[in-house]
Amino acid sequence: MKRISQRAIIDDQRVFIEDEQPAQNEEHIAVSLKRYLEGGHNKCGVRIEPEEGLASILPHLGSIPFIEIHFPTFMDGRGYTYAQQLRHQLGYQGDLIAVGDIGKDQLHYMDRVGFNVFALRDGTDIEDALGAFALFSHHYRGVNTHEYK
Repeated sequence: MKRISQRAIIDDQRVFIEDEQPAQNEEHIAVSLKRYLEGGHNKCGVRIEPEEGLASILPHLGSIPFIEIHFPTFMDGRGYTYAQQLRHQLGYQGDLIAVGDIGKDQLHYMDRVGFNVFALRDGTDIEDALGAFALFSHHYRGVNTHEYK
């Protein structure tokens, strides 16, 4: 599957598998948060849905190779908050993948909060989408890396 990673187009082999599907080749799959927490998927990535939050994966962050944050609709902004918290407050170093209803106009902002891989919605011209990273040359405000206590 073609994705944008580190501001370049890549052919990414990682896929999300539904709970009822068997898990094979765990290095290239993401499972639901529920399935991950049930155990036995230590090499898998995890998909976070907007309503799930981050609290239950915090003890596991060091062992999760990549996290997919699902945007079921472009109007749901909770994923931005999750990425900001994971990357800038919790120091998560693995890939943060934005999946779902992702369009060109969101990429710059998603990049700013910590996403580094983007799975665009069907029908989006991936070559054209790369230009989104160059739309803004100046930011009025820096990225918030303040640690909250």
